[in-house]
Amino acid sequence: MSGLYRDEGVVLRTIKLGEADRIVTLLSLGHGKVRAVAKGIRKTTSKFGARLEPTSRVAFQCYRGRELDVVTQVETMEANRHLREETDAKKRRHMHRSRAINAFGLFMTAAVLVVVLATKFFAGAWIAILAMVAIFLLMKSIEQHYLNVARELAIDVTDQTLPARVHAIVLVGRLQKPTLRALAYARVSRPNTLEGLYVGFDKASADAMRERWDELGLPVPLKIISSPYRELVRPILRYVKEVRTGNPRDIVTVYIPEYVVGHWWEHLLHNQTALRLKGRLLFMPGVMVTSVPYQLRSVARAKEKAARTGVDDH
Repeated sequence: MSGLYRDEGVVLRTIKLGEADRIVTLLSLGHGKVRAVAKGIRKTTSKFGARLEPTSRVAFQCYRGRELDVVTQVETMEANRHLREETDAKKRRHMHRSRAINAFGLFMTAAVLVVVLATKFFAGAWIAILAMVAIFLLMKSIEQHYLNVARELAIDVTDQTLPARVHAIVLVGRLQKPTLRALAYARVSRPNTLEGLYVGFDKASADAMRERWDELGLPVPLKIISSPYRELVRPILRYVKEVRTGNPRDIVTVYIPEYVVGHWWEHLLHNQTALRLKGRLLFMPGVMVTSVPYQLRSVARAKEKAARTGVDDH
């Protein structure tokens, strides 16, 4: 759900992103943990300035995004001042006492670590050390992955450019209700061009499909691809690639009719070719895949059974 929202919270941490941005993690009152991008915060002219520093309490406004939100406004409510900036004597003594306790805890923890390493290293302590290092490296690699993904998904001016044309292709296996529903849905979306695509294994099947198509009077042209070796996925991929290559600034939308089944074992009998096609088409740039579901009667029966027994058979 997109849109602006306002909230109050405390800045937990910041991470550098690119040359001038930062990913800010806040603990907010109304939205829990929020991760957002503060664009241009590291520039000297940034309107955010030093407001989004760790431990600062702020009132902020964000624009909701898919992966990370985007900070649009920030107001400082209460910034935790450093010790050197505190003038109240009582508060300074409290800060000094807290620092002394933390330093003592750090010293004792370090001492225990050194003693354990010196006396128990070869007795099994090395396993714990190795596990800690491995977990640390794993967490850092995961964090770096999310940073790379956030950097890759950052919006730029080219992301708002509309495609020149939209070419729609409806895959046709059999002329049944799911196919007609997919054709109707594709027509309603009003693409620039629309066609049905059928892969014929022999001349007889191709002629039969053409004759049936004409009998129904479907107002969509039908493209028939010959596949004498009975291959289905490769001819479709080849044709979609040809359409896409011929129009590099265009978008190709492939509509795939699919069955929605009510029992787990029906998944083994249906939609296998559709799954293979989607898995291949998703890796083709400029190609959008749209699944058009058609619920079989087994779905309604499964819902009735689940309502009676409280057991889901999906």
